[in-house]
Amino acid sequence: MKIIFRNITDKKKAFMAISDISCVFLAGLLSYFLSCYLISKPKVNDFTADIFGASLLYFMLCILLIYPFLFYIFGLYEITKTFRKAYTITCIILINFLFCAIFLIISRIFPIILPTKYILYSFLIFSTTCLFLHKMVLFKYVFLPAKESVNILFIGTDILSKQITERLKGSGYSVAGVLENKNLETLIQSKKIKVLVLALDYQMPLDVAKKIYEYNFKGIEVCRSDYFYEVLTRKFAISYYLANKNSPFPSIMAFSAPIFKNTKRLIDFFGSLLGLLFLLPVCLVIIILIKATSEGPIFYFQERIGFQENPFKLIKFRTMVADAEKSNGPQWTTKNDNRVTKVGSLLRRTKLDELPQLINILKGELSFVGPRPIRRHFAQLIEDNVPFYSIRFSVKPGITGWAQVNYDYGGSIEEHIEKFQYDLYYIKYASLFLDLFIMVKTLQTLICGPKNH
Repeated sequence: MKIIFRNITDKKKAFMAISDISCVFLAGLLSYFLSCYLISKPKVNDFTADIFGASLLYFMLCILLIYPFLFYIFGLYEITKTFRKAYTITCIILINFLFCAIFLIISRIFPIILPTKYILYSFLIFSTTCLFLHKMVLFKYVFLPAKESVNILFIGTDILSKQITERLKGSGYSVAGVLENKNLETLIQSKKIKVLVLALDYQMPLDVAKKIYEYNFKGIEVCRSDYFYEVLTRKFAISYYLANKNSPFPSIMAFSAPIFKNTKRLIDFFGSLLGLLFLLPVCLVIIILIKATSEGPIFYFQERIGFQENPFKLIKFRTMVADAEKSNGPQWTTKNDNRVTKVGSLLRRTKLDELPQLINILKGELSFVGPRPIRRHFAQLIEDNVPFYSIRFSVKPGITGWAQVNYDYGGSIEEHIEKFQYDLYYIKYASLFLDLFIMVKTLQTLICGPKNH
């Protein structure tokens, strides 16, 4: 998530819109040609009928009518300060699947018959690849070369505004000042302010509030300090609540909404079922390796706290020596932990030790995406420092989550508090799109490794 600036010239957006549609058109033509002439291999005499027939015209007309609408809905016409690869590819994948679904519905209503079923399959591949590469080149060489910073004006100060200032280095933003007794209009014009950040504790006079609303409609972004902090760090601002000894109350309405809840459960059930079936050969190889290289059981069962603090048995492939906690009791796993076996180290790096948790998902104890389940012993230790830590148990835990793709190991209370901020961020902004985004980021993390912040 990034703040979007509306004062970018319309010419750049128009250029982006035209070039985006051109890319999709190119992908459509490539998919038609390759599907009809390299895969299906029709007769040469059928060239005109297949390629320049009515079905191609219908297909291109659907692209022209549907894609601009989907691009607009997903915000792909907006020009942000940075190019977000994982976010962009997630949006493009979703848009392409939505287009294919809409096209199939239209084709049932109108007499549109594609020459071959491979057209849509190849179109998904070509359009995703072309659009992503196009966006990346466009942002790198056309929209982002100018490294001018975006000036921020704080309206009042609080603990978060101080933390924001400390984290602005290299972000593309810079603090131009804090509104005190000066004229707001003078400051905005003289400092070329693009963003107004409102402190949570600031008692705003009515005349200042009216001016801020006016500037918001003129294209200057206005946001609260907690929102800006979340945009900047991608985590929830718990420091404000700890300093004021208050408890946040992030909405969990998304999790109780029938569409989100039921769709998430269907994805969990069928995804885990298919995963267990297709990954069975991999599991058999892992079982053989574990038995051949170390003594002890194949699976590791550990009690964790789940939804509404209900305990359940988490299933994993054993990655440590047998009875690893017999001497010192419960311990957090750390990097280069000497209790981890050689095979276990490989399984942890590749996350293959998590595969048996598909059984937990099938049983409804876990979801694919959510805060990681934690042991009660550690939860109590963290809650001594963060009284509202139990908020994370208001949603079902998951195999992967926002904390997992943004932070590495949590080997101490401080690190787990840091991860808790990411969990609260997920709870606050939960959606099917965010779940898909986290899944894409999880794959990226598996390939490239996690990034600490």
